[in-house]
Amino acid sequence: MHAEPYFNHDAFYAYCDRWMQEDDTEHCREIRDAGSNDRTKIEPRGLGRQGYCQAWVADLWRIYRNNLPAGPDGKKTPSDLETWK
Repeated sequence: MHAEPYFNHDAFYAYCDRWMQEDDTEHCREIRDAGSNDRTKIEPRGLGRQGYCQAWVADLWRIYRNNLPAGPDGKKTPSDLETWK
C-alpha cells in the first residue's frame, strides 16, 4: 500500500522488523542472570519471546515482507534486516 509516509513513523516499522527478526536468546540469559524470570526455558518465538505472533501473521510476514512491489515513485522498500540494524 506504501502508506508509510501517511503514518510518518519509520521507527515503528523498524521496530516491527526487529521484533520479527532479532534473536533474543542472549538478552533472556542476561535477564535470568540478573535474577528475573527465566525466559530461556521458553522456546524462541514462543509466547512472550521476541518474534512471537500468531502463525498466520508469521506466514504473511515471511511471504510478503521482503517481496513488496516498488512504490509509485519506483522506490523499493528496504529489507527487514536493513531497517533496524
